[in-house]
Amino acid sequence: MKTTRLFLIVAAITMLTTSCEELLDSLSKNPVFEFTGSTVYDGQTAFLGTTATCKIGWTNHNPEIVDLSYNEETGKECYATFKLPVTAKKVTKVSLTATNLDDSSVEPYKGDITVAPWRLALYKKNGKNWERIANQTTTETLGVSTTVSSYAKISNGTYKVQMEYLTSDGSYKEIGSIPKRLAKLESHDIDWSGKLVGADGHVNSKDTYKEFTLTEAPASTQMVVVTLGDVQHIFTLTK
Repeated sequence: MKTTRLFLIVAAITMLTTSCEELLDSLSKNPVFEFTGSTVYDGQTAFLGTTATCKIGWTNHNPEIVDLSYNEETGKECYATFKLPVTAKKVTKVSLTATNLDDSSVEPYKGDITVAPWRLALYKKNGKNWERIANQTTTETLGVSTTVSSYAKISNGTYKVQMEYLTSDGSYKEIGSIPKRLAKLESHDIDWSGKLVGADGHVNSKDTYKEFTLTEAPASTQMVVVTLGDVQHIFTLTK
């Protein structure tokens, strides 16, 4: 009985070790990259990390939207900047293919990434909840959206200027955060500018919204400018 148990334990360990070795071998050969199946935002740069140790070749199926940069010798350290055409700010799916250049028997990996437009919107705090202000208008010129609201229509209270992204059903949803995987980038932070939100000058932050309090009408029109990578949008509060 003891011999049988020992045999089963050894067999199990052998199978586990073999499975681990096969998994590691697969990870080192298959050029699967990050962000596949996820959503990125217009103007954003993403690090397309991979566990593959082989030399990688990249095929960009949407060069009008995606700009790739990587180590030409290894194909590693790949960064993708996503920027939607000025005339077509809509939710768009793009494709990238990574190929193992050291082993032609390995199937190339094709990944799809969704690129979503974004804009700014005004929300007012009601108890513990935030409610989107109805009295605001958004226009777009040359790829830059400008959202406008007026103090006369909203009065005093606690507010926030919020980044929102366009969903596939045509509605806008708050951006909770920029994916943490971008921590590998030096310039992925969001650039905020505007005295209204405490950014007198340019302030780089991971925040996708900024709060402010109104106790009286602003002395003059206040402008908040938010930049994510290559894309910039504006919020304006009038008297």
